[in-house]
Amino acid sequence: MFRRIVVDNTGKIDLERLNALFQAHPIQITTLLELAWRAREHQDSAELLLGQPDRRSDSRGIPDCLLDGLMCTLRQRGSDATLEPFNRASWTNVQLWMHLIYAYLIENTRVYEIFRKVIYEFRHGEKLGIPRPETQHWMRITEELFYRSPAPFFIFAIDSDIRPDQGATRRNAYWRLFGMELNHPMKEGMPYAFVKPETSNIEFVNVLENLLHHIYIGLINVSNESGAKPTDDAIIFNYANQLFDLMITRKQYGILAREEFWFVSMMSWFHLTLEQNTSVVLDLRAEGSSPEQRLFNIAKRVEMPAHSKSEQFFRMAPLLSELLIFIESNGVSDAPAAQTLYDDVPGSLRGINYQIIADWEQATGHNIRKRDYSNVK
Repeated sequence: MFRRIVVDNTGKIDLERLNALFQAHPIQITTLLELAWRAREHQDSAELLLGQPDRRSDSRGIPDCLLDGLMCTLRQRGSDATLEPFNRASWTNVQLWMHLIYAYLIENTRVYEIFRKVIYEFRHGEKLGIPRPETQHWMRITEELFYRSPAPFFIFAIDSDIRPDQGATRRNAYWRLFGMELNHPMKEGMPYAFVKPETSNIEFVNVLENLLHHIYIGLINVSNESGAKPTDDAIIFNYANQLFDLMITRKQYGILAREEFWFVSMMSWFHLTLEQNTSVVLDLRAEGSSPEQRLFNIAKRVEMPAHSKSEQFFRMAPLLSELLIFIESNGVSDAPAAQTLYDDVPGSLRGINYQIIADWEQATGHNIRKRDYSNVK
């Protein structure tokens, strides 16, 4: 979510906007979040199910009259146009956040726990040195927004006496939608306690891997003009349709929309922090040429391990998000539409699916290309 605010027309991060974002007042960041919720893609169409990407939720954000009072002069950029200084009229309805899978994959790097330790050390002593003013400001935003309960009444205020632990709430959402736990399931040496509902998408990984396997068959045979083609569009459609049903059933009536919005926003903040040699990276003497290198260097400073497959998680997160949003939007509505997932034509997902398959294999150790799915229905 935050990355889409600071990129230029070419998709590259504008350092001036990035610095302005990290030096904003926390209430400005809160306003950005409310504005992003209000500007979400929202088509009131009977053809769309409430919970699909183009109609994620009917939950109301902060009223316009109050949102206007929070507007300020920080100039930002959206995904497709230069925006006036927080003029909400210029924020056309555009999809401003990724799929929950993005948050799950980014959190698997352990970035959230590592930055918790960074802020803890800076706040309690000088073990890591004395941070420059820019880093202190970044810490203030980060601590106030992401390491405490949000202020009540905002759209992302999901904490309460009923759900007092955001870590448990995130894990509950991941389990419900993907049937997966984070790969670091411990808290202070004990299993991280969270509610595992009886109804969850425990079939998600199996269905996704079978879909990716058949997409791979399509990818390597798309230019095959002689002989029999092993690509089976009907099977690809079948698995894509299964994923559609799994995800939309869990998201029915927009039930997880606020959680998805908040958790994606949270993880995108940390991801964005690592995309450049930002002030906090410099103060930690953790410069690097990629997000995972910077995270590994920071992890060493605070004596916590980052996940060894962080490179794959960082790279795969936005790509798998794009694929799942496409499927949730019913982009594979029939067998002929399955070709969009592998065909070598403009607008297809061929390029990202190659990378998703490679990264998924490396991150999980599962062989997608030679997958044995003979006993899987």
